[in-house]
Amino acid sequence: MKVSVLTAARNAEAWIGRCLDSLLAQTHTNVELLVADDASTDGTWAIIQQYARRDPRIRPLRIEENVGQARARNLLLARATGQAIAMLDADDWLAADALAQAVEALQTDAQTDVAVLRLAYVEADGSVRDFALPPHIKNTLTGAEAFRLSLDWRLHGLYVVRTDLHRRYPFDDSCPLYSDDNTTRLHYLRARRVRLCDGRYFYRQHAASATHAAHQSAARFMLMDAQLALRHTLMAERVEEADLRTFEAHRWQHFVGAYYHYYMHPTIAPRSEANAHFRRMLATFRRRGVPLGVRCRPGYWLLRPWWLMRLQLCLLFALRGLVGRNR
Repeated sequence: MKVSVLTAARNAEAWIGRCLDSLLAQTHTNVELLVADDASTDGTWAIIQQYARRDPRIRPLRIEENVGQARARNLLLARATGQAIAMLDADDWLAADALAQAVEALQTDAQTDVAVLRLAYVEADGSVRDFALPPHIKNTLTGAEAFRLSLDWRLHGLYVVRTDLHRRYPFDDSCPLYSDDNTTRLHYLRARRVRLCDGRYFYRQHAASATHAAHQSAARFMLMDAQLALRHTLMAERVEEADLRTFEAHRWQHFVGAYYHYYMHPTIAPRSEANAHFRRMLATFRRRGVPLGVRCRPGYWLLRPWWLMRLQLCLLFALRGLVGRNR
């Protein structure tokens, strides 16, 4: 089975060498490495070209204008010729047998559409911490089971997937960040079977990573938009009502958390723009759509209009701060 690995890089000269070295060292050699430089302003493109001259399996693509990870990955997906697709971020790397383990899982059963890798977080000090899967999780899941586990990220989204399924659901490019979050859930939802494997994906934790930086910036607004886009897709895909309610609980808790972040860091966005965004997002929730046990917690009551909801949140956050100071 040929595996196409998609890597979109932007200003990744410090990391891209380790990433490509791990791909060239794979024990499963039937691979193609599609690497896009998304308008980098550093030496990333020169490094990619050097590697491409060393090994013809590396197929480089230079994108002259910054299009973002999702669109860059979709450009690579359109060029892929493998029977399976893997995604690898430019600052991460794979264990040498990762693709071999994934291919074995896919070929064990023709009904298996997704082989989930073992995720290992690499901290800034070099220490490694494994992602904790739910206890007693089955080695083989139905697509519906994997989808439900992904709604609150008890099952992560790093895997190798059959190409036909990935092309049915390419990366969501409606939002600059979190495209793989939405795509993962759709892949799981429509997979016939999802199988865990022992191949390891090393995920670098550092302040420069897009996701880490997003949690400290106005990109929380982008996550709200991405989650809303996924909600529309899930409704169009006619997922079960219980699954949609589980996702809405997750979305509602993030909505409250996003306002708390803005409350603590009001300079990340102009007040008028932030309030307009929260007001618009609040209108997308339905009381019956969010489980009662979530929306009836103190501070999580689903109130309208927005000024009343905002008053509730501000009172809650002010109380939290008062209690914290008195400890």
